[in-house]
Amino acid sequence: GWQYTFPVQDKYDADGNPYYYYIVETACSDPDYWIDSYSGDNLNDAGTIVVTNKKEKTGGLTITKNVTVNGATVPSDKQDVADGTYTFTITGPDGYSSSGTIIVSNGVAQSTIVLTELKEGTYTIRETGSTNENGITLAPPQTVTVTAGKQAEANVVTFTNNLVTASLEIIKVEKGYKDSEHTLSGAKFQLVRVDANGNIVTGSGAYQSDIVAVDSSTGIITFTGLYPGSRYKLEEKEAPAGYILTETPWYISVDENGSSTLTAAYTMASAAENNNSFYIENEPGVALPSTGGSGTNRFYVIGFILIALAGMGMVMKRR
Repeated sequence: GWQYTFPVQDKYDADGNPYYYYIVETACSDPDYWIDSYSGDNLNDAGTIVVTNKKEKTGGLTITKNVTVNGATVPSDKQDVADGTYTFTITGPDGYSSSGTIIVSNGVAQSTIVLTELKEGTYTIRETGSTNENGITLAPPQTVTVTAGKQAEANVVTFTNNLVTASLEIIKVEKGYKDSEHTLSGAKFQLVRVDANGNIVTGSGAYQSDIVAVDSSTGIITFTGLYPGSRYKLEEKEAPAGYILTETPWYISVDENGSSTLTAAYTMASAAENNNSFYIENEPGVALPSTGGSGTNRFYVIGFILIALAGMGMVMKRR
């Protein structure tokens, strides 16, 4: 222990009244010890007072991270869709506050947040942000009790983030109809993820389907795995036989809740029974060649030949 002797002080004032001296401990040199009470609140006749400090018992906690896609393990071919840096804040007794981050790479947390020497009490942990760009949902706050002597490795709190993807249904129909009696087969589409400027997204969160055909019996094609908060471009790559190909693409915006909105300069599209399903029409006929293209040149050549032949016929008749 430690001992200190104070200089001799007067016991009585001039009128014979006793002085009372108080020893007040204001701090401990070792912060792991409590500032404790005394064995007495004033000096006794022997001039001795004992101050006892007891070591503070603390606990800890560990924060871990888990990510899923549609409630299941992250797909092996899309391991990076839930990647990002996830930020946490922790608050607790006596104004305690701290923060930390966990990095997820290829669907696996690369670290944990370990807090030690915490006072007993209830702590609130909040996930406050993420750098993930694929619309993953932040986990709700959690509370945990820290008990003295229960160390961090024995007091684990896991936050699970789930990425819920959306789907898009296209129903191919003849122009002027929006029912199952006038669906068309033979159309082929491709869907790609684009940014706000229409550029194809690459790397984490990229999405590019194969060129796929609508169902031959229902005229329906469904794209799955679309990310909330993202934008896609839908292109018709092949029209049904006897119908005109739609060359203008459609743009699909998926909001944070997975609901879709379809927009395009071309208006032959409309929502079906729900906001993730759209009718897309095709007009009967054969597409005309583009102005100034090779098809136009062929028509010019044929026209000149016909004019020339007609002129020759007129000359022969005059002869």
